[in-house]
Amino acid sequence: MFRKMIVETDLSAGSNALVDSLPGLRAYGAEECILVYCLNSKETGAGIKDYSMEVLEGGLQRQRGILERQGYVVRTKILEGLAKDVVNRLAVQEEADLIVAGAQEHSLTSEVLFSGATYDVMYHASVPVLMVRLEERKEAGQGYSAIHCNTQCPVLFPTDFSENALEAFGILEQMVAYGAGNVTLLHIQDQSRISPYLMDRLQEFNRIDQARLQELKVRLEDKGNVQVRTRLVFGVPHVEIKKVVEEEDIQLVVMGSRGRTHLQEFLMGSVSHRIARHVPACVLLVPPKPGAKR
Repeated sequence: MFRKMIVETDLSAGSNALVDSLPGLRAYGAEECILVYCLNSKETGAGIKDYSMEVLEGGLQRQRGILERQGYVVRTKILEGLAKDVVNRLAVQEEADLIVAGAQEHSLTSEVLFSGATYDVMYHASVPVLMVRLEERKEAGQGYSAIHCNTQCPVLFPTDFSENALEAFGILEQMVAYGAGNVTLLHIQDQSRISPYLMDRLQEFNRIDQARLQELKVRLEDKGNVQVRTRLVFGVPHVEIKKVVEEEDIQLVVMGSRGRTHLQEFLMGSVSHRIARHVPACVLLVPPKPGAKR
């Protein structure tokens, strides 16, 4: 399902951990990997560029060797420009199935200030993006570790039953067909949409949405040998999702990158992007199909 993927690297210790974490994606059909480094404006000046290219080529070849030992067919590219433009354009040109990038977890208070290449790519992607969670090791000089995504990872699928969420569910169905065996389906009754004026209808909403979750559970069980749990909670979506990730030791969250309310996402930042920043798990974000309604 993820036959060809683009892996974004900056050749840092974090990206070394990212590359080391990818053998599990082979179980999901990954075969070909394009390893991409994006040159920034400081690296393209006269004299600097020639030196930079020699250093970068050496770093890329080391990471290429790691990926080839994992069984991938690998190409490397050094391209000039912003990652959000370069990586997404390349993904379209190459008809890639997946973009892979690494990022550390950020505190809720750091969201306004943080602006990293991984999140820029995520915001603009037209193909699914797997954000691999990196963690700096506490021991000084020990580098980074990364969560390894494979078919044994507990997976969380939060859904608001929107069109984009159903597109993401299609990806989850394929993952189960490839062997993913442990899935939690989650729907949050959004406190901001229900309280206080619709609280008298909460039980009605719960009955409807529990039935929806049960339908999704049956669909997954028809795809493969999978243990599926359903959870229905009331609260603030990104807060409740993070709670479930921590309670169930979730390693991978799969969700659509857009929800029901585009205006609210524009003003406040979408739930999916909050999750990508703040949960201690990898996140697979599935964008809407071109022209799809949100």
